[in-house]
Amino acid sequence: MFFRITPIVFFLLLIPWMVLRAQSLQQKAVTTEQAAPFWDNVWWGIGPNIGFSSNNQSSTFGIGVFGQAGYKFTPMISFGPRMSFFYNSVKYVGYKNLNLFNVELGGFLRAKVWRSIFLQGDLSNTWKEQPGEPTSNNTISKYKTQRFNQWVGGGWNGGNGKIGTEISYHYNIAIANDLDAYEAPWEFRFMITWKF
Repeated sequence: MFFRITPIVFFLLLIPWMVLRAQSLQQKAVTTEQAAPFWDNVWWGIGPNIGFSSNNQSSTFGIGVFGQAGYKFTPMISFGPRMSFFYNSVKYVGYKNLNLFNVELGGFLRAKVWRSIFLQGDLSNTWKEQPGEPTSNNTISKYKTQRFNQWVGGGWNGGNGKIGTEISYHYNIAIANDLDAYEAPWEFRFMITWKF
């Protein structure tokens, strides 16, 4: 006599097959996620720096460029390196123009807190030239120094995973506490980003 498969028996036999098939597909999905290239989680940004200040004794003009690349550890948190190059032209009354160059290298941690709004903290080291003492030929000497910076700030990014723009405000705690610093402790950053 032939064994008749009733609908209940059929579904009871189908359930283990469906569970095994689902596990197989899930393992393939996990393998695919793990095999996703590293670069799919990396975003890039580059922007200009510009600044000026003056008083009755001196004037300063600066221009530079900075860039950063972040790795999205999660969709909300990213971290990575940041680098900037900055040129300052400083003019004191009665002295020749002084050209100063600064290089900054460090890392940052960024968190999206709401849609396109983010908070960011940077730790970096700046190798910089500072104005020194007046010399006999109407020039100001310069000397090289280093400073460990602690930046805190936040801003807005309009990229949504594609090319976009960003504006942010950052405050350097180290400059605020440095009695010899001639820079302002705050900085506005405008950046073009890709994949943030």
